[in-house]
Amino acid sequence: MSVKSLETTPLITTTVVQSTSDSEVDKDSQVQFPIQPVDAVDEDISIWDIPNIFKIELALFTNVFVGSFEGTVTSSTYAIISNEFDAVNIGSIITIAYLITSTSFQPLYGSLSDVLGRRFMSFFAIGVFSVGSLFCGLARDIYSLFLFRAITGIGGAGIISMSTIINSDVIPRKKRGLFQSFQNIMLGVGSIIGASLGGLICDTIGWRWCFIILLPMSLLSLVLTYLYVSNPPHHLSGLKLSSVDIKGSVLLVVGLSLQLIALYSRSLRFFLFFLISSSLLLFYFIYDLSKNDPSTIKLIPWETVNKLPQLLTLNFGFIVGFANFANIYVLPLLFQLVLNDSATKAGLRLAIPSFFTSVGALITGYVMNKNVNHLNWLIKLGFVILILGTFLNSLITPSLKKYVNFIIIPNNIGLGIAYPASLFLYIFLFPNSLQASSTTTLLLARGVGQVWGMAGASVVVAHLVKFKLWHVLAEHKKDLDLTDSQIADIIEQSSKSLTYVRHLPENIAVFVHSSYKAGLWGAQMVSIAVLVLGLLASIFKDFSSKAGKKFVI
Repeated sequence: MSVKSLETTPLITTTVVQSTSDSEVDKDSQVQFPIQPVDAVDEDISIWDIPNIFKIELALFTNVFVGSFEGTVTSSTYAIISNEFDAVNIGSIITIAYLITSTSFQPLYGSLSDVLGRRFMSFFAIGVFSVGSLFCGLARDIYSLFLFRAITGIGGAGIISMSTIINSDVIPRKKRGLFQSFQNIMLGVGSIIGASLGGLICDTIGWRWCFIILLPMSLLSLVLTYLYVSNPPHHLSGLKLSSVDIKGSVLLVVGLSLQLIALYSRSLRFFLFFLISSSLLLFYFIYDLSKNDPSTIKLIPWETVNKLPQLLTLNFGFIVGFANFANIYVLPLLFQLVLNDSATKAGLRLAIPSFFTSVGALITGYVMNKNVNHLNWLIKLGFVILILGTFLNSLITPSLKKYVNFIIIPNNIGLGIAYPASLFLYIFLFPNSLQASSTTTLLLARGVGQVWGMAGASVVVAHLVKFKLWHVLAEHKKDLDLTDSQIADIIEQSSKSLTYVRHLPENIAVFVHSSYKAGLWGAQMVSIAVLVLGLLASIFKDFSSKAGKKFVI
């Protein structure tokens, strides 16, 4: 007899059931998709029979809302915040600092929740998140803000991932897609409110309140979690904290941070140094994962990443994350610089179209509830709609200003479909014993994609703007009566301060705006290229599965 939860075992019970131990799972066997049907008894359990189900879900939805609000509130405000510190050229790090730590610590929550319990790790995540948010609101300079955003990300890593893990503990597999869709709706609502109200908050009571305003919600989340969320019966309480792969998290944080430094390096020498250093650390991280050390719970279980279907599906999560955060970086700048919107209006432009992210999530939940085998088609549909949506966004010009709210809708629908489809495609490849770790592994891949999407778009825009602006100003310097040093100063100041751009003479500002439009268009083309690769990879995955190919590292 072993303590083991079925997919329907409520968190608040302690039922002991007969089960095959985890060691009996053949981890070297080929992973197949679609999944095999679970026990009919499990599937037939009514949601109404799960004690406190709606109170538990309310706690999880609150967590998801708070985490998603924090994740997007800077998307429409990073330019304003960094402009106050004359640091627009590095303003994207306000978001990226959060993403790096939230990405790197997400898998750790899966392991730690098995050791310390779902309840404790939920409390820890909410607590660190709240403290970090408070100090973000009190930051005195851009670099301390970066630091506090990174601390907030450590808590944010668990806010959403623990909600997903606990939801998987509570809800039967067949009904999980529908409930995860409800979580995705709350994720979309939080993202909508964060992105749309961020600019309004900045323009009225100040950007610091974008972070402080979350504290009452965090307190509510803490109370609900304390009252209604308990550890599942298969909680691995016999394990020690020393068995958790802390070293893996450190390697990942440092490796991703060095990648970021490389991307923002101004000289080729520093770029190569930090890129090589990052690559060596990340290769060592992968090597360390491959070692069969039974005394350590690896950040990512090796059996979840050592086969081709798993790697391809992780790639889907990376690409969707990349496309989403490249878009989050591009659109606010596009609205404020090309369409000349205020921060409030730029944020509100994102509001109504963002509701269609929830529409996409509902489509995925409905299709999964009908037939989970359609996930392979859903991820392709998501990629196709995202490609179309990103292309439509690249066509936005001042002449199309009144149609912008409609133009950006397809991208949101694509995200709503692709996010849950990529998640469930991956976690359904594994047995229940790997539920938590497979969830956080996919969220890790998605998070790395988000870091690269935001940082990559920022770097592409910065370089193209400088190249384009130097070319056009040098070409017209006689007409504009500019020297080379004045041109260099205009380029430098334009990259740091939007206020500076708004106060430029009109005959110079027009060239700055056109250069930014070219840079933003270039970032969108990179995003489309990455999405096309994802679509091709999903097609290749189908062919390789039909051919019965097996790829084990």
